[in-house]
Amino acid sequence: MSEGSITVAKAIAQYLATLDAKDKKAQQQDLNRFSRWCGANRRIDQLKVTELDNYGEHVADQNDPMEKIRPVKAFFSYVKKAKITEINLGVHIRVKRTARRRAPKKAVKKTDTIELTQHGMDELQQELDKLVAERPAIAESIRLAAADKDFRENAPLDAAKDHQGQVEARIRELEAIVKTGIVMDGAQGGNKIRLGTVVTICDITHNEQLCYTLVGPSEASLAKGKLSVDSPIGKMLVGRAKGQIVKVKAPMGTLEYRIEEIA
Repeated sequence: MSEGSITVAKAIAQYLATLDAKDKKAQQQDLNRFSRWCGANRRIDQLKVTELDNYGEHVADQNDPMEKIRPVKAFFSYVKKAKITEINLGVHIRVKRTARRRAPKKAVKKTDTIELTQHGMDELQQELDKLVAERPAIAESIRLAAADKDFRENAPLDAAKDHQGQVEARIRELEAIVKTGIVMDGAQGGNKIRLGTVVTICDITHNEQLCYTLVGPSEASLAKGKLSVDSPIGKMLVGRAKGQIVKVKAPMGTLEYRIEEIA
């Protein structure tokens, strides 16, 4: 089993097992909320940067949202240390206090043209087919959970409904992407970085070598080494050539990367 193929629920269980009883009790509720939100049975390597970013919006209107995301950030720090992922995905979870009011505007962009690699399009279609096939099982789990007439503390029913909402939202998102997506074969020829390019860069700031495939935002997954062309680093890399140095502004300061190889 590849390290990134571990599910969110299993990774959280492993993390909680490393805590003492007091810390486990303090963090478990917030971690369970995150697990329900992103899907407990999803693999860690399926999580996308946009989803993690949106989780900050999800908790933004709650009391003390920073406290809600702190256990999640600690969890992803553990995930990196345990080498389940190559990077700390928790850095992409940020609270945006005004995001809730702006969220409805995002829907109008769903009809925009979306560029994808062929591999990315195939993966999204497979995910869509799988989620559609899961609908009957999800409906049955809700029916069984609803058989418990004590709705006041029916956690299984709440979890089943949350999961159904997440699946249906993802199905709608995937259907829109597959319908409007355009496959771009950017990996053939040329010596400039573009969509589909596999690029090896050296993080000069931390003396670390990284390898990414440049992909569209909808197929980005840093755990799989797929970097969005719309990300801060991706934007700076597109159009550049081997040997060039790019600078990316980050909260902790400016990061420098040298382009080592382009394939």
